Amino acid sequence: MRFIFAFDERDFIFHQDFVSEGDRKEFIMFLSNLLKDKPYLQFAYMTGILPIAKYSSGSELNMFVEFTMAKSPAFSDYFGFTEAEVTKLYERYLVSCEHPAITQEELKGWYNSHITVKRNFIKG
Repeated sequence: MRFIFAFDERDFIFHQDFVSEGDRKEFIMFLSNLLKDKPYLQFAYMTGILPIAKYSSGSELNMFVEFTMAKSPAFSDYFGFTEAEVTKLYERYLVSCEHPAITQEELKGWYNSHITVKRNFIKG
């Protein structure tokens, strides 16, 4: 039997002030020990905002092929939000937030500033 592992926001630990450098190194070694050259691994899918190589000092995590939204136009159709999705999410935000920190137009501008080769993140 082979397994597929999925790690959403796998780089979250690297953006937290309360996590020590030693903890970060242990996490890299955990991923390496769990995933690298393992016969039980079929596939690993990991999301994050920065490349894996930024956190790995050597060969610990060199077994990944990275696809980025900005550099992989073949995936452009699968990333982003529609205008209707952004509106619905913003309405939910307004219900849960007494003093909104951002307007819907500002939010749209924020996401539309990330452009792939084929389209903006907010698909019309």
